[in-house]
Amino acid sequence: MSAARRHRSDPSGSRVRARALLAATCVSLAAVSCATVDGRLRLRGMEVEGNEGVSDREILDRLALVAEDGYAWSDERYLDEVLFERDAPRVARIYRAFGYYHARLDAVGLRWTPDGSGVVLTFHVTEGAPAVLETLTVTGLDRLPPVARREAQDAIRVAEGEVIAEDDWDATKEGVRRALRNNGFPSPTVAGTVRIDDDADTAAAELVIDAGPLADFGEVRISGLESVPEPPIRGEIGIEPGETFSAARLDDARAALVNAGIFSSIEVTEVPLESAEPPSAGAGSGAGGVPGESAALPAVDIGVELAEGDMQRLKVGVGFATEQGRQQAEVTGTYEHRNLFGGLRRLQWKNRFGWAFDLGAIDTAGGRVDLGPFGSTVLNFRQPDESDLRLAVLASLKYEAEPTASDYSTQAIQARVGAERTFRDRTLSMGLFNGLRWVDLWNVQAGASVADVPYLLYLLDFTTTLDLRDDPLAPHDGHYVSALLRLGIDPTGGEYQDGDDARDFYRYFLLQGDLRGYYGLHERVTLVLRVAAGIIVPFGGAALAPPDERFFSGGANSVRGLPYNAVGAWRGCPEDPPDPACVQPPLGGNTQWEMSAELRVRVWGDLSAAVFFDAGNVVDGFFSSVYPASTTRLFHPTVGAGLRYLTPVGPVRFDVGVPLQTDVRLADLPPVAFQLTLGEAY
Repeated sequence: MSAARRHRSDPSGSRVRARALLAATCVSLAAVSCATVDGRLRLRGMEVEGNEGVSDREILDRLALVAEDGYAWSDERYLDEVLFERDAPRVARIYRAFGYYHARLDAVGLRWTPDGSGVVLTFHVTEGAPAVLETLTVTGLDRLPPVARREAQDAIRVAEGEVIAEDDWDATKEGVRRALRNNGFPSPTVAGTVRIDDDADTAAAELVIDAGPLADFGEVRISGLESVPEPPIRGEIGIEPGETFSAARLDDARAALVNAGIFSSIEVTEVPLESAEPPSAGAGSGAGGVPGESAALPAVDIGVELAEGDMQRLKVGVGFATEQGRQQAEVTGTYEHRNLFGGLRRLQWKNRFGWAFDLGAIDTAGGRVDLGPFGSTVLNFRQPDESDLRLAVLASLKYEAEPTASDYSTQAIQARVGAERTFRDRTLSMGLFNGLRWVDLWNVQAGASVADVPYLLYLLDFTTTLDLRDDPLAPHDGHYVSALLRLGIDPTGGEYQDGDDARDFYRYFLLQGDLRGYYGLHERVTLVLRVAAGIIVPFGGAALAPPDERFFSGGANSVRGLPYNAVGAWRGCPEDPPDPACVQPPLGGNTQWEMSAELRVRVWGDLSAAVFFDAGNVVDGFFSSVYPASTTRLFHPTVGAGLRYLTPVGPVRFDVGVPLQTDVRLADLPPVAFQLTLGEAY
């Protein structure tokens, strides 16, 4: 903040007072140094006393000294006298940044913690009255086009009658400058002064705006390309000569090049304009003037300097996850070529193999410990459009095996081809795919509720995703929406004649949706809400969805108070009211819903804690089905808490959930369920 005072305090007197405070503190340090190791004091805490308008956190976060967090696993921190000598005079300066020009540091105190393991440093302050903005004068707005004028006015964050803080004043100047650069003015000047009246505790501010010349984009010059073709990169930049200059468009271009994932460095520069006269408020093109009323505008050329990254990448990893009802160990490996044969064709080969088991079944009569192997190998190919990387044809070939339920597993081979469109900001994508899927049931246990006979499916999928999260690995704000609409048909016509009427006529529509909201209540606190639902609508005679499509609930990414896939429809067991004597594994159903709420708190560094509420159910019989009606009113509410530790590949998560509702069909349900896995539940 550029500020002038009508009454100034003596700076030499302030330095004398600071030295006196430092000397007094040094005496305190000398008095206790005999009780320290190597003469150092552990700084266990810092606080401010006498403050009202400015919080402890707002002051302490701006100091060089940092105290320990108070947790057993935190790093040891010590009172550094050099940093202290810098911080003591800085307290009053911090107050001025918040508009308190009479604030002063009266004293500094040290006291031992109750356990004698370190000291707490206390800053004793007197705030005084803040300076209130009495008058605000803005010049230069009237010469701007209407759109630029309105956005510049909206960027002003100070107002008459309110306390004027330096951060708000600096944000005002930067915001006005940004508004002008987003509306055709590449080189604006925004200057400001604030005059403080110490006696009246008032301020007078003046903001002077010089927009400079209105301009268009000129030529976009791209350099550094070797194996990557230029047309799709120019399409990613998305700037054409003659369009109105906008700094926001340049930011979008940078982000698009980063998201392309093929460059190791990206530099976007502007070629400065030659001197030119600024247009009148009615002149210009896209910034609010009337086209055709002035001569051609000056142009800002853009330089884009790129360095291609490594086009071939290999990743390997190992993992282990555990939850009630399922433990698994796995190895993963991915090979990717991002410019196969040129043209930015992308080939990816992903592999994941492991073994699943249930150690909890050891103590269960008749329980099955070995759930069997699981894994997948997927070959993905992406052919982008010649001039638009966000429009592409996709093809994939996939083999996967998975223990679907406790009494059977599925393995499948699937071939799929389709097209995907990702829009400019890469938050919205849509895809249309069709393919064939061959499924075989294996590892089927005696008495299982499915027939061990393979089947073939034709699948037509429409997918859409809207991702507005600020961080996909550890989101703090934003929303996420995904949806899948699928048509599944057995092209052989069904009619397996295998004695299991549930396997005839595999014809169905499937609709799944997932809606999540992330709300930052505080810089350390995030509230997450989620609603997910799925429905299968069979059509034609006694049609039903095949076993690998049926819904289950429960587990680490579902209802966390219940074991993995513990909730599903029970064939042959009455459910309303349920029969405790009828115990069978869940079969899966054609209707599923889940809802969750989670409060995440960042505790220290990369460690955070969470409390959550989950609920959900899976039923069968809402639509055509050969199963008995399954419309139980149970919704399986659970509560729990957990810890997360953020790593470069995502958070390691440990959760403990407790079911609040008894379901007699869940035999030997433990009082708590636990999960240790990688990634957030949602």
